[in-house]
Amino acid sequence: MGRRAFAFSPFFVQPSKMTLNKAHTPGKMKNALFAAVFCAAVLAVQNSCSHGDEFSISGEMKGCEGKKLILVREGLNGAEVTDSAEVNKKGKFILRGKRPASPEIYTLRNGSHLFFFPVDSTEKIVISTADTSLTQVEVSGSEKAVDMQKWREFALETNKALRTVVDSVAKSGTWQRGRLNEQMYGIIKNYKDTAAAYISRHSESIVSYYLLFKKLAYDINPFDVNAAEDYRSFAIVANKWNKLYPDAGRTIHIRKMMESVKESRQRLQMVAQANSSGKAGFINLSYPDRDGKMHNLSDLKGKYILLQFCYLSQLSAQVKEDFRKVYRELNPRGLEIYMVTFDKDFNRWAELTLDFPFTVVRDINETSAATYNFSLLPTNYLIDPEGNIVGRDLTMKQLMARMAK
Repeated sequence: MGRRAFAFSPFFVQPSKMTLNKAHTPGKMKNALFAAVFCAAVLAVQNSCSHGDEFSISGEMKGCEGKKLILVREGLNGAEVTDSAEVNKKGKFILRGKRPASPEIYTLRNGSHLFFFPVDSTEKIVISTADTSLTQVEVSGSEKAVDMQKWREFALETNKALRTVVDSVAKSGTWQRGRLNEQMYGIIKNYKDTAAAYISRHSESIVSYYLLFKKLAYDINPFDVNAAEDYRSFAIVANKWNKLYPDAGRTIHIRKMMESVKESRQRLQMVAQANSSGKAGFINLSYPDRDGKMHNLSDLKGKYILLQFCYLSQLSAQVKEDFRKVYRELNPRGLEIYMVTFDKDFNRWAELTLDFPFTVVRDINETSAATYNFSLLPTNYLIDPEGNIVGRDLTMKQLMARMAK
């Protein structure tokens, strides 16, 4: 908060020293008092105007004395530095930002450590922590900021549970995908059901918007706009934001997402109708390889196609060898592999594609996820020569057995 202007007024006089003499006639004293009040009012108005349209985050960060903190607006189009300040010798700090036109998410950054908080007005958020990583933080001054911190803590607990399950399955010596998926699903469902209940009650909140896109460990996004059970959560936030903030960037973003899902569902419905009428087909994909050449999935029609979705950089050496083995053995029998990857680092990705003798393309905008309705990676589909999808999430052994028929 700004300094109180009257504490520094040059007209402040200790009452015990004030005496009436020739210099202090009643008329002159009234003028002096009027001038004092007027100046104090002007200073107060200036102080109010300078911070009246701003929010602030302040507090105490023990162990961070002398460290530079940065206030960043986490907009859809990228991060924007709003303010910066140094933590003083007592561990105190204050940063300010202009009130956003619509609710927004900000971060307080201490080096690589981030503290997320929402702003939709002129909040005066206060935090207190002795954790320099900004994980364990006490928050006050904003109900939504308190809520977001609670969700951060719940996400950390959920991530810990997910990692415990993965570690326990890995240590068992046998990779049991079914057991792993079942346990992970239970943990994720608990998080998602709790979040969905919050979103239903607070659809206008930026915290609800945040939860829809918040990822957990292993790049898991609990809410998938393409999944029927999650669509409602996206819809109620989109509808509320359309009413409250129709021109906001985040409203436009979620509105376009809902329109894309609607179009995708219409395409899938057309494919289902074609299959039921005997005019089978699948939804085409077209993406570039490392040389920029476009490859259409439809060019492979008439053969068995393993449509694989994954991050190339996350495949182990053994999995890569399994793909090569399957292709060597099944390609002569009519199988083609069309691998769609989502890696961001082009140079690294281009180098990794050299390991494979089949088509590997890159979908940097992740549009195929909506087209083929999936949220977890890796995943795959088996398409027969007539264009029917006849299998999903097949293991290599299951694929080999299927093709042996």
